[in-house]
Amino acid sequence: MSMQVTSVNFSHFYSSKSRYIGMSTNLENICREILRTDTSIRFSGIANHLGSLVATAQRDNLVPLMTKDETSKYALQAVLRAAIREDFESKIGTLEYSIGKYKKIDSRNGSDRVQRQ
Repeated sequence: MSMQVTSVNFSHFYSSKSRYIGMSTNLENICREILRTDTSIRFSGIANHLGSLVATAQRDNLVPLMTKDETSKYALQAVLRAAIREDFESKIGTLEYSIGKYKKIDSRNGSDRVQRQ
């Protein structure tokens, strides 16, 4: 079963603004590398601890399903969900990444089919 990566939160990885600025290219490379792992992955994004996307990559030749504003809002919601999970860190450890697969999206074998309502 393949999964679609929707966000990876490295908020604890970058502790200073200057360090982040120097690493932005590396974050974009990470996003592109995630896309290379499986042709069913449409989008990869890394958000900071405030929910702002700091790096993204998208599969070539696909029409985005969300606008940039919608994608930004989605990233913020993903970070908020991760923050809620922090209540349980003492029992289960810290969140390293989150992955989502959506029922309406079928990107198996490199194709791109979106189920309409």
